[in-house]
Amino acid sequence: MPVGRVETGILKAGMTVFFAPANVSSEVKSVEMHHEMLEQAEPGDNVGFNVKSLSIKDIKRGNVGGDTKRDPPCQVASFEAQVIVMAHPGEIRAGYTPVLDCHTAHIACRFDKLRRKYDARSGKLIEADPVSIKTGDSALVKIIPSKPMCVEPYSEYPPLGRFAVRDMRKTVGVGIIKNCMRITGRDKEKKIDIETLFPAKTAEELKKEQDEEEEAIKQAKIEAEERAAKKAKEEKKGEKKDKKDKKDGKDDKKDKKDKKDDKKDKKDKKDKK
Repeated sequence: MPVGRVETGILKAGMTVFFAPANVSSEVKSVEMHHEMLEQAEPGDNVGFNVKSLSIKDIKRGNVGGDTKRDPPCQVASFEAQVIVMAHPGEIRAGYTPVLDCHTAHIACRFDKLRRKYDARSGKLIEADPVSIKTGDSALVKIIPSKPMCVEPYSEYPPLGRFAVRDMRKTVGVGIIKNCMRITGRDKEKKIDIETLFPAKTAEELKKEQDEEEEAIKQAKIEAEERAAKKAKEEKKGEKKDKKDKKDGKDDKKDKKDKKDDKKDKKDKKDKK
């Protein structure tokens, strides 16, 4: 019984769900929330759902499930993303490989090519094919995952199209996915020219897109902060447990010593008698 959150659409019994990038499918037998059966689950619901003929080894954290009849999810070979560098100590160049937190996936991804550099506030193009970017810069980047990964364009599926960039145990940037190069049946990347991919737009379209990007980046920052706070809480909890274990260990040693001293005292008294 996989557990997850419904991001878009609905989930109900009888549906055939395809999981990517595991590339397996199964029929949903039932949907549950808090041990109660549901007729259907809607966006935002955290549910468990029973699937036929799949074991715990077939699917794992980071996989995405979708209706086989309505644009099923697919593994990506690469994707284009608008990235804003929030706090990086140096310069980021092509080949930089941080970890990307996108939905429930936590995968190292390579910045294969820096395509465009923009002004983070105005959105104006500063440089094409920049050599590097740094804190405060916004850039269009081609990213290649190091392991099988399923993501979607933010314009089509917002929850699957925003991510946090993690490095040195902290969030160094956030981004939204503009376009995905899905893997086809022969595992070949679709060849799409970058100019065709991002044609010229009207002022209204640019304004609307900028507003959407700002909202997406804001949401990505919130999610990144929540992840960081959760991780810090877990680490603090771990430290407290270690301290408690050490203290318990000391108490055990003290108890053993006290018992040993008691035995010695009893033996001394007996010898005196």
